[in-house]
Amino acid sequence: LPDFYYNSDKTCNTLELPLQSNVDIRPYQREALDAIVDTTHADPQQHFARSGIIVLPCGAGKTLTSILVANAIQKPVLVVCSTIIAAEQFSKEFLRFTTLMASKTGMFAGAKKWPYNGPAGVLFTTYTMLVDNKSRTADSKRMSNFIDKTEWGLIILDEVHCVPANNFAKAIGKIKAKVRLGLTATMLREDEKIGDLETLVGPTLYHAKWKELADKGYIAKVICTQVESDMNPYIQRAHDGVQTQGGLLGHGHHLKSLLAILNPKKMQICQRLIQYHEAKGDKVLVYCDHIDALKLYAEKVNRPFIYGGTPTEEARQLLSRFQIDAKQINTLFLSRIGDTSLDLPAATVLIQVSSHFGSRRQEAQRLGRVLRAKKRNEKGFYSRFYTLVTNATHEVTFSEKRRQFLEEDCGYGYQI
Repeated sequence: LPDFYYNSDKTCNTLELPLQSNVDIRPYQREALDAIVDTTHADPQQHFARSGIIVLPCGAGKTLTSILVANAIQKPVLVVCSTIIAAEQFSKEFLRFTTLMASKTGMFAGAKKWPYNGPAGVLFTTYTMLVDNKSRTADSKRMSNFIDKTEWGLIILDEVHCVPANNFAKAIGKIKAKVRLGLTATMLREDEKIGDLETLVGPTLYHAKWKELADKGYIAKVICTQVESDMNPYIQRAHDGVQTQGGLLGHGHHLKSLLAILNPKKMQICQRLIQYHEAKGDKVLVYCDHIDALKLYAEKVNRPFIYGGTPTEEARQLLSRFQIDAKQINTLFLSRIGDTSLDLPAATVLIQVSSHFGSRRQEAQRLGRVLRAKKRNEKGFYSRFYTLVTNATHEVTFSEKRRQFLEEDCGYGYQI
């Protein structure tokens, strides 16, 4: 998209969006803002915003940074998130950091479908809701038409690495927006489509170094540990005897993966880590990509879990109870649905019992869940990130690939 001279623009309605007086802007957020919005010219009519992507680790304030851009442009804003809960969290942050009235916000996510009041406002939605669906309800069609006909000054694409999916890219491409701003913690996809983002959104305009932000206390310092365990001989023989025709997605590989995840020694280690950290007052997230294994792990230690089939309201309540300092929920099990857009600053420990093959992006996103720990500025505090691996299985190879990324690109060393 061409640069947007927002002060001289007459096509978009004006949205007054002052920041709250107590907003604390960090130096790197100011740098990210300056990379998007150019106010160096003496004539305000020559101030402009450019489209592109901001890469900041989880917990570093991507949401506030995008709000600073919206505050500078002062035009209608469309915010697109990966989940309903993420859209709701983003809405709360807009109301917390600005003087925007709730009536000036709209929501098009799940069952919530209403536009903002007046000629300009901020609308929150999800990528899924933007995709054309012939079976749309009347309310959904009305909201879709509202989005299509509005001249947006800014579209904020949270978790922008999702956008290259063909159906999402098409939906984003037809929205009339002067500036496209992508937000992500990591510019990684395991396919070759990450390069498409420059065409769909724009270049990476700001990329913060994780370790530098941790050293300055903006995000938590993390100790990463890989805990390896052997299978007993009977399970090992069963594992080795499984035929793996059909590649990584075949039935044989799936069965081998399940045997590695459900390794009894791994389950014992997970249980002991939970007990140890809960006794220390930590809040623990346990990740498992395999749904049946996730449920089994959670039931074994009598802790709640959230996966794609969990009703939104139930998930919202569990996340809220986890956030409370009182000991309502100290450990929460999550499937892959918890990889993105969850704001859980209470979390200080993450245990990964299974993951999506060798996905580097997933590793970075999961590490990000404990980077925003509220305790990060306490003297000597470190968040903990554990990966549990069964020896002599594919888990070792996949873990090595993910670990190499964290060490080389993010600066986090691993203990084994």
